Amino acid sequence: MMSKKLLAVLLVIVMCVPSASVAYRAFDGDDSTSIGMTDVTDNGNENVVKTTVNQPVSTQSFGVLSDEPQGEFVEGAVLIKDDSFDESKLNGIEYDNCSPLFPNSVWYRIELSDGVDTKETVKALNDSGLFQKVDYDYVMGADGEIESIDVSSNPNASEQTYLDTMCIRDGWGYLANNSVSPGGNPSVVVAVIDTGVDYNHIDLRNNIWVNTAEIPDNGIDDDGNGYVDDYRGWNFVANTNDPMDDNGHGTHVAGIVAAENNTVGTVGVAWNCKVMVLKAGNSSGYFTNSSIAAAVQYAYMNGASVINMSFGGTSISMAVEDALENAYVQCVLVAAAGNNGYCNQPGCPHHIPFVEVVYPAALTYVVGVMSCNAYGAVSSFSNYDHNPYNSIEYDVFACGESVVSTWINNRVAKMSGTSMAAPVISGIAALLRAQNPDRDVYSNKYIQSQITNTGTILPMGPYAFANAHDALTKVPSPYVKMYDYYCFDDSNYSDMNNADRIIDAGERIHLAIELRNRGGIRNKCNCNNRCIS
Repeated sequence: MMSKKLLAVLLVIVMCVPSASVAYRAFDGDDSTSIGMTDVTDNGNENVVKTTVNQPVSTQSFGVLSDEPQGEFVEGAVLIKDDSFDESKLNGIEYDNCSPLFPNSVWYRIELSDGVDTKETVKALNDSGLFQKVDYDYVMGADGEIESIDVSSNPNASEQTYLDTMCIRDGWGYLANNSVSPGGNPSVVVAVIDTGVDYNHIDLRNNIWVNTAEIPDNGIDDDGNGYVDDYRGWNFVANTNDPMDDNGHGTHVAGIVAAENNTVGTVGVAWNCKVMVLKAGNSSGYFTNSSIAAAVQYAYMNGASVINMSFGGTSISMAVEDALENAYVQCVLVAAAGNNGYCNQPGCPHHIPFVEVVYPAALTYVVGVMSCNAYGAVSSFSNYDHNPYNSIEYDVFACGESVVSTWINNRVAKMSGTSMAAPVISGIAALLRAQNPDRDVYSNKYIQSQITNTGTILPMGPYAFANAHDALTKVPSPYVKMYDYYCFDDSNYSDMNNADRIIDAGERIHLAIELRNRGGIRNKCNCNNRCIS
């Protein structure tokens, strides 16, 4: 219980920066030119990895409910089913919280007060006859051992060391053992906003998103979305329906996300998901804010689950921010932090003049990705976050050094940069969305939290080296941080107030506190304030 009344407000801060002439640049890193290029050919073998999944078998008799628990359960929690639930039916039961399991659910979870016996409560609620079903909140586990997902038929997979160090292979195994395709689900679409993608590449062509509502090349906007014949995405640079890559950067990024698990080239993190090709960068790797905003809006309106943005700049238009804020309702937003090796805190006395803020990665609702090598050592070129948990932040590290992936004209190449680290995170986000498809229960914030608040914390600060298996299996604890506070002392509140925003003796003030929970879910939260005079 709070001893004083605080006015808590949610503050949305929109930065307006003149940016009409500002272009964004694709991040290439130290190895900005492709190295070790290799041609790949199609041998006609269409085999996809086959896995044997151990299915758990239920031994509980359906339709028969015993007051005694049938397995391990959560102490202090009871589940009830009732089409017309009313809390008054719980008369006599001491509880702290009662809420539906998900929106519009007829199942409710009752959190009992301390000292209330769970078994006795189940029996009492059953005996009342007021509910359709009463049950324990059982704890379940997957049967079987994590399987090894074999991707060795992809000849370059052995060079993708991050598949092991970031526990991506382990994550595939966990998904397989829980009846989810280890490479994700084709219904999960990752929009790659970049220089385009070579959609004819042998390693990508079967994983390119297709707009099934559009009839190819009939000159008609069949789906009414404002784009004619956009059956394989859109080119926002030339305003055409051909988003072919004329640079190579976008093809490399797309392969990291979703190169097919076949017998050629490399394998993507989410190799069973789809890539939506949105060309917003020109052949030189530059992006305009207008193209970016249009591409983000297209991705959102056409069903993308994740948006990868391996580009950035020190200015951002409100148009891009508006588009990203709209897209955040549906899409996990991922962006590269940049490759100048700079601190991201303006005016930082420790690093001036080596300071810059890169957008959109620095936005609080975008996962800003920094780069490290396959062993967790921070890349010398990577920008970094010097002051965590404020309104300008990057969020997580991923492998971005010497990453082998697809290249235009059926080739593979190695590149380094935060551009390569970001799509690794986008791929993990796609796997999480495949595992947790219900957005009403598992929001985009939940997906982001699983990525940024699990894994191995690096020595430089409270930032994780992302771990796919941990993201899929662990639930981080809530971490609430106060970002800022605001004092209001105008005369509307008291005649003693002088509106100088300083708390003087005798004044009556209102406070606005800006809080953010970086991860985890907490249904019951107590807020206490402590005043120091």
